[in-house]
Amino acid sequence: MSYLQLSRDQAQQLVQFAWNTKPYECCGLIAGQDNQAKTIIPIPNASDKPNKRFFMEPSALLKALKQIEYERLQLLAIFHSHPEDDPIPSQTDIHESQYSEVVHLIISLKYQTPRLQAWRIKASQVSAVDLVIGSKPQENLEKGNLTQTQKYAIVLAALLAFIAVIVISIVLLPPAPTLPINGS
Repeated sequence: MSYLQLSRDQAQQLVQFAWNTKPYECCGLIAGQDNQAKTIIPIPNASDKPNKRFFMEPSALLKALKQIEYERLQLLAIFHSHPEDDPIPSQTDIHESQYSEVVHLIISLKYQTPRLQAWRIKASQVSAVDLVIGSKPQENLEKGNLTQTQKYAIVLAALLAFIAVIVISIVLLPPAPTLPINGS
């Protein structure tokens, strides 16, 4: 997954959930399709140190995974909060990560304005994932994949530019010289 897309309401829901569980870390799952979140499922934090780490309550986690399967969605992300730290995976987050195929979304409440950041954690390697809140990214253009409409627009623009060059060239041509006819 090259990005994770949330609606503004979903992002606000995550932030509100994090605020409501502070000083403890909140946690849960994000499910959807095609990188776009459809549902957010909060899960109780069953950690023995909930202000330092998260551990999803096993029966609630199992129920959430069954719900995702029943709704024919994909597990897109695992989310949790950092009430006092940056939205960067801690060593504990990296060490305990077991789902390398999903995004790890961290909500930081350290600053006056909450921050959300998405990550991929695979074999103890961490890489950033684009988090899109609101409209879909211009990924098609970045990857060189154009829609049919974009292709037509490019061809039409090129054709119009070619016609404009021909017309301008004809207009700017000097008049043809006149040749004397029969010795006049």
